[in-house]
This record gives sequence, structure tokens and C-alpha cells, in this order.
Amino acid sequence: NSTHKSAFIGGQRLRNLIHLDGMNQMKLIQVHDLNAYDDKGTVFNQILQLSKSGYDLFAFSASIMSKVLIDELYPIIGSFCYLIDFGSVFDPYCGLLSRAGMVYYGFDKFQPYTKMKLK
Repeated sequence: NSTHKSAFIGGQRLRNLIHLDGMNQMKLIQVHDLNAYDDKGTVFNQILQLSKSGYDLFAFSASIMSKVLIDELYPIIGSFCYLIDFGSVFDPYCGLLSRAGMVYYGFDKFQPYTKMKLK
């Protein structure tokens, strides 16, 4: 188990991270799948509040909003929090083959690492 209080920022599909070992303790800040940037102000404030309550690891998978938020948050909380952009790396474990390499290998490659039935 991690010693970090962690939050993941991403779309609805990331609710399925609970099926991965070690990921079920992370809080999900859910953003709109297609228009995540519209949620930027709200997410910014949520992250600031969480950082004040002991959260110190923020994992992003929210398109361009991830990059912008990390740039804006780093000067404020970067000295005591980790801000990591994971891009689409968790997509196949959550049921979405979002990149050509993922499609090439298919869900069979990712199935052993999640309790969720991938299809």
C-alpha cells in the first residue's frame, strides 16, 4: 500500500480503476469525457482543497486539461505534491482501446491485470 493519499483526475471510464490492485484507494475526480477542459476551474479548486487535507499525489488522465492544470498547480503545491500526467496508459485496463498499439494487442494483453471483464 502507498503512503500517499491519491486522487485521479479523468473521465468516466476511470471509475473502473477500482478493479486494479492498488488503485482502489484512489479518489476519482471525474471530468467530462469529451469536454474535460470545461471542468478546469472546478477541478483546480478541488485539487487545492484536497492538497490542504493531506492528498499529495494527483494523477491526471484528462487530455490537454492535465497539462494546463499541472502547469498552474505546480507553483502552488508542487513543493509538497506529486502531479503526474498518465495520458491514456490506463485506458485499456478500464475498457477502452484508445491507441493503435492497444488495438493491435487487444484486450487479451491487459486482462490479466484487472478484475474487470474486458471486451
